Formats: sequence, structure tokens, C-alpha cells
Amino acid sequence: MSSTPPRTNGRRKALVLGPNVPQAWYEMGRTYGVAGRRGNAQRAWKTGSESNKFSPWGKRCAEMLHVVEHGGEPPRNG
Repeated sequence: MSSTPPRTNGRRKALVLGPNVPQAWYEMGRTYGVAGRRGNAQRAWKTGSESNKFSPWGKRCAEMLHVVEHGGEPPRNG
């Protein structure tokens, strides 16, 4: 059985096509976080927050990164 969550492959493809889309980075981070891959989740949220700091999704990435860095858990939905 693969250690990569099934949704991750599709999200990776989306990020290759649109690397400056913070919503995709947010969802990728959430997928990694739920799978227990905190380091990957943090990198995804950091990239998402840096891709567009002024968009609502860039801000959500920054907020989620802050939550996880301070011991919080990523949301399982939304």
C-alpha cells in the first residue's frame, strides 16, 4: 500500500500547472496534515502563504501554518 494519500497525486498535478494558487497549497497541506505528514503540510502552507500573501487563501495558509507550528492539528474538513 502506498504511503501517499490518494488525493495527493491529483493535487500535486494541479500545483505543477498552477504553482501560484494558494488554495491548492492549502488543500495539499491539509491532505498531508490529516495523513500525519506534518513536515510536508508545513512546507505546503508556507509555500501557499508566500505565493500570495494578500489573497484570502494565502492568509489561510499562513494561519494554518501558525496553528500547526504551535502544536495544533489541521482540520479534517474545510
